[in-house]
Amino acid sequence: MANKTILLGVILLGFFSSIFHIFSANTAQADSTEPIPISEPLIMVPGTNATQNRFDDLLADMKKTYQDLDVMKITVKTDDSLTVNGALTGNSQHPVIVIAFEDNSEKAVPEQAKWFKTALTYLAANYRFSSYNFLGHSNGGLVITNYLENEADASDPALDRLMTIGTPYNGTSFNDNAKTATFTKPKNTTDQLSRLLADQANILPSFQMMNVYGNTADSYSDGTVPVASVQAGVLLYGNTASYQEKAITDDATHRALPANAEVEALIRSFFYQD
Repeated sequence: MANKTILLGVILLGFFSSIFHIFSANTAQADSTEPIPISEPLIMVPGTNATQNRFDDLLADMKKTYQDLDVMKITVKTDDSLTVNGALTGNSQHPVIVIAFEDNSEKAVPEQAKWFKTALTYLAANYRFSSYNFLGHSNGGLVITNYLENEADASDPALDRLMTIGTPYNGTSFNDNAKTATFTKPKNTTDQLSRLLADQANILPSFQMMNVYGNTADSYSDGTVPVASVQAGVLLYGNTASYQEKAITDDATHRALPANAEVEALIRSFFYQD
């Protein structure tokens, strides 16, 4: 009887040892999951009051040109948690990541820069890429500017190319911005621009920059943002590796700019050299 008990104990010990080995192996495999390597992604950030769906018309048109377009959408909540829709497979040469914010108000732009870093940290942990491109519409351009000045770390993926569209670097009032398409200096420097200029030296100038503005019917505005306010971006980015400005005059209202046909052509040539 004692021998049977010992034999049963040996069998059970072997069984549980096998189960433990299998569990341990599976756990180790899960813990050793490597980030998925992807091509240099294009990160898009919309402006005030816009959601992660802001660029859907643009993305639909881009899909016609780039059939392998891979899209992930992230919304960063005020508690730093993320809502992630879609995933990047690593098979696309044109991965796109849209990052939006639960609090998409204008006053939250400095916080949005911190939330952008939260999303970038998540992406870097799950996907392997050393650099990225950035497209910001309206206050989305202020988000990346605040991030570059106050939140970026050397360990973050590097910014390669930056395009901002209709970004109000010096606010939206003609009281502060002259009615001109030839920028020399601000009519009045807003508190916002003063704060950005104070930290401008923190922007590493290694990337290329394209600053796009709308000028509807020679109004010196896209209907929301004065041309001179957008052009004030040269004060922040004029020392980058390459700085360009592009004027859009047809279908150039502030809201229409992201899906404007000429802007789409600029996106293809600037980011993908097509």
